[in-house]
Amino acid sequence: MSKLRSLIKSELLIAIFLLVTVSAIAYLPFIAHFSYFNDDWYEMFATGTRGPLIFIDIFSVDRPARALLMIPLYILFGRNPFPYNVTAYLFRLFSGLSVLWGLRIVWPQQKRLALVAALFYLIYPGFLSQPNAIDFQSHIAGLCFATFSIALSLKAVTTKNLWPRILISGLSIFFGLAYLSQMEYYAGYEVVRFVLLFILAGQTEKTFFARLKRAVLWYLPFIVVPLLFFTWRLFFFQDVRKQTDIGTQLGGLITAPRHTILVWTATLIQSMADVIVLAWFVPFYGAFSNLSAVDEFVGLGVALIAILIAWISLRNISSEPASEDGWQRENLWAGFVIVAGGLIPIIVANRSVDFADLSRYTVISMFGAVMMLAVFVDRLKSFGFQLGFVLLLIGIAVITHFSNGDSYARYADSNNMFWWQVSWRIPQMKQGTTLVVNYPFGQAGEDYTIWSPANLIYYPQSQSQKFIDPAIYAALLNHDAVDKVLTQKGVEYDTRRGSIHTFRNYSDILVISQPTIDSCVQVMDGKQTELSSYEDERLMLMAPYSQIQDVIPGSHFQTPPQFPFGSEPTRGWCYYYEKASYARQVGDWQTVVNLGDQADKLRLAPQDLIEWMPFLQGYAHFGNQTRLTELAHFIKSDPFVKTQACRILTGMQLDSSTTSLVSSLYCVSK
Repeated sequence: MSKLRSLIKSELLIAIFLLVTVSAIAYLPFIAHFSYFNDDWYEMFATGTRGPLIFIDIFSVDRPARALLMIPLYILFGRNPFPYNVTAYLFRLFSGLSVLWGLRIVWPQQKRLALVAALFYLIYPGFLSQPNAIDFQSHIAGLCFATFSIALSLKAVTTKNLWPRILISGLSIFFGLAYLSQMEYYAGYEVVRFVLLFILAGQTEKTFFARLKRAVLWYLPFIVVPLLFFTWRLFFFQDVRKQTDIGTQLGGLITAPRHTILVWTATLIQSMADVIVLAWFVPFYGAFSNLSAVDEFVGLGVALIAILIAWISLRNISSEPASEDGWQRENLWAGFVIVAGGLIPIIVANRSVDFADLSRYTVISMFGAVMMLAVFVDRLKSFGFQLGFVLLLIGIAVITHFSNGDSYARYADSNNMFWWQVSWRIPQMKQGTTLVVNYPFGQAGEDYTIWSPANLIYYPQSQSQKFIDPAIYAALLNHDAVDKVLTQKGVEYDTRRGSIHTFRNYSDILVISQPTIDSCVQVMDGKQTELSSYEDERLMLMAPYSQIQDVIPGSHFQTPPQFPFGSEPTRGWCYYYEKASYARQVGDWQTVVNLGDQADKLRLAPQDLIEWMPFLQGYAHFGNQTRLTELAHFIKSDPFVKTQACRILTGMQLDSSTTSLVSSLYCVSK
């Protein structure tokens, strides 16, 4: 019994408990709602057509070893995003535990500070791509491999017996090559390894040069990691992707060295400020400000639970005397060097930290940033101030990740709802259709976030045996697309990662829009344009070119697959609107009216007034003047929609009394 009590009170067990519970609170609340994001879309479409071995082709252009991780994961998980998110969390957790292990070796007298730094590292709020678990599996796994390799190397050099030391060193080298094989820009972790070895050498060597010599000797067995990898990368591997080709990225240094160095220096300074300081405030503000009032309350409650657990845990770890000024200065500089070393490979590749889209570039330098934070905590003389500062940062980080997870979950739910509505509206699409889509949650950044979900629903198999050739394509909603649609520029071909072939036909587009999150999906008919008052102006210009004949009529409607679209949503107003819009397209006015009457009995009504249009036409077709009069009350509140109603209804073949009523209700200004 006494052994059990001592185990429960073990500082190491308390530390592990703290890392597990706080990280779970930060990362897991919305994990069941995460779906496909960004590159996940084309990867999952490709694997569905060719199986997991297609990862070999996809990653062969820049990081071929990623296939070695993704193939077995796909065999285990298939297209279900949930288990990928679970493994991503576990990799993230193990990376934090590895940091704790490594720092306890180099800071043997500062176990509480080692725990604080490891916790900050684990829930660092500057890295926001955790929910993007399929494509970022390699990033997060690489993070785990890197920190574990470094911890093993620290353990190896402190192991006295030869054969265990050789075995541990071999494992460290293996995981070192593993992390670089996933992400070559993680090479900055070799700076982390060397700096920690230098700090560790201070336990036996007192002068700077003696420590440097010891660190170099210790590092020599592990130098095989960057040497082997970059020898292969530079001399044997042909990188065909411009973004990851070393020669291409360094081209500016050769053609304009002075300008390039100045730009790199300015970018490095800004990115260092981002990683060390702004990462704790900018993502917090951006994520938390997007929460609803209810979610803000829940987020604060979740953060308070994490703070309470941290408060209890840290108070049960024995206090440590304040470190000497020399220790603080040394580790402050060590953290600074790691931050710079982690960013330099990114800066010379002409990238920089960007919390909105490129937060992944913080994952190396954040190791140094949390070391510097630990030193700052150590400099606070009062334990109360130390604890208060640590708890404040824990609260900020947990709220940031909670808010970020909520944002990803809302995006996934909105995306799933969008494509379920499309499936209610469109039985089948013509092969070769080019979609122009207006999403309610922000414009698509890449065309595959449009054509991949469309093909998963309508054409899940490749149209070619040689390449991944989807049947439906997409053009982004931007000014370039507007110009090409208006001038009917024809076809553009595109190849992604050497295996996925697509083209955009600006002369054959189908425009689909959900102007706001409260609107329904609206499929445009260029012969009868009807536009929401909330519609994007660029889409308004393209709507007259939308080819409604790309919607193939039929009695069988496609059911979106469970992964990633989930179960069918509740059939509310938008279900009746989509079905009525389709019935109008095929001229089935009786079904339009029946659907309108059913929606009315259920007390359903649109938030976007343009969605009354198919029902207005149905009632006008049958001369239902009572409903036309009732609905006019709503339509008159929006002059833009009223003008369209006048144009469309007066263009129909109606009896004289209905035509007169329509003119008086919808066409007369009052």
